[in-house]
Amino acid sequence: MLFRMLNRMNGCRIICYFLFHLFTNLLIYAQNETIIYNHGLETKSCLTSISDMSYTECLNHFRNNKTHINVMVYRRRFRLCDTYFVTGTISYKQEPGSMLAYRPVTEQKDCLALFEQGFKEDGIYTIKPGCGLSIQTWCDMTNGGWTVIQCRLDGSENFYRTWADYVCGFGNRSGEYWLGLENIYWLTTIDSSLRIEMEAFEDVSPTHAYAQYDTFRVDDEDSNFRLHVKGFSGNCGDSLSYHDGNMFTTKDRDNDEVWYGNCAQSHEGAWWYNACHLSNLNGLYLSGKHATYADGINWITCWGYNYSIRSVVMKVKRNFP
Repeated sequence: MLFRMLNRMNGCRIICYFLFHLFTNLLIYAQNETIIYNHGLETKSCLTSISDMSYTECLNHFRNNKTHINVMVYRRRFRLCDTYFVTGTISYKQEPGSMLAYRPVTEQKDCLALFEQGFKEDGIYTIKPGCGLSIQTWCDMTNGGWTVIQCRLDGSENFYRTWADYVCGFGNRSGEYWLGLENIYWLTTIDSSLRIEMEAFEDVSPTHAYAQYDTFRVDDEDSNFRLHVKGFSGNCGDSLSYHDGNMFTTKDRDNDEVWYGNCAQSHEGAWWYNACHLSNLNGLYLSGKHATYADGINWITCWGYNYSIRSVVMKVKRNFP
């Protein structure tokens, strides 16, 4: 009897040991963690995107700089998106006379909150827009703490993508990217403005244009991220208010309610299509004039349906503290 009890206890220990290590391995599976450190007056991020540096490389970076790190990482599934969270502590083995010191950077809801905390340099920051989400984005601090939700620069990123991609976001935060409809939804649960800054090639006029909207909101996924936008000001026409009240459509999810086909397929983009568009800022990167109809990065009221602009940045900011 005693022997059987011991065997059972040992069996339980083995099972618990196996489950513990399985769970531990799952905890450290994520590679999108952000670790902030301060060297002198310069604040840097060890990881700027999933593809920039792996978890192991990040640890080695700190070890090579005579630092010690103790971080626990865990991952959970949030709708379609894998979301990463980081907890833990970072401490330094400070050498005599060294200026290396740890200064924690508290994650805030958006770039404006970070700006209000004293962060004035443009760059990649980690924010928590809502529901525990921890994401990285480019912050425009030069102009007062705008959160960049879309950036097109050179055609290096494919924007003709699926619903899941547009919900979760994609791209390189230091280059071309889409922040993700889920993240945009959480950012705009508070009354927000939208600013769109556009640049054309040198063969047309104007070469620079902007559009700003006093109200910008995106509904949740149950409403297919329906767009609400009003209060236009700008210097090259309003090509977005036409899309007010429309749901987001991608090549594999047809939510345009007026058009007989799929506007995303017809115009090779993803947008709040009506029937179909006056703007197509997630369209193909076609480098200026193009013969194909309305499938480029188009802003119709300024450059028409057959001109794809050089670059565009979409960014949001809260209207109130």
